[in-house]
Amino acid sequence: MSRSVVVVVFSGGPVGRVNRFIESAAAEGVAVTVLTAEGGQAWTRAEALHPAARSVSIGPGENRRPFVRLSLALERGPGALLRRAGARLPGAPGKALGKAASAHAKAARLCRRRLFWPVYRVFRGRALRRLALRRVGDLGLDRAERVVIVDDAAVPFGWTLARRRPDLEVTRRLPA
Repeated sequence: MSRSVVVVVFSGGPVGRVNRFIESAAAEGVAVTVLTAEGGQAWTRAEALHPAARSVSIGPGENRRPFVRLSLALERGPGALLRRAGARLPGAPGKALGKAASAHAKAARLCRRRLFWPVYRVFRGRALRRLALRRVGDLGLDRAERVVIVDDAAVPFGWTLARRRPDLEVTRRLPA
């Protein structure tokens, strides 16, 4: 039986550390599976995962959550309408709608930073836990010797996994 490790990372920040771990594990002959939220809300501007790892993503599912969909609709919908109308109307009305679209974009960024993230950060881990539990079969936990929980949003999933699989080592320590 070959050695295997599952790494769980739901935000893009620690991807560099995860890639260094994947590189060293691949050199030792350890298979690495990474459960990510790539394409989700906290994965912007993250570097790509190392190609030696097998990746399973729940990011698209996160974007379908009702609270996230509502937030995105309020951010993008009115701004798109204002931009399109401003581009079609000539003269002063078009210019006014263009300025309104710019003001909406600024307000949307402010709302996302000051309202959406403080609220969503509180329950993001629990929402992602439900999505991740649906993908447990894809992780190959039967042959895994360890599950490494890298970021705080993945902790509720780690707790649930540790309760359901007491034979499996679930840790927050990413070996160097």
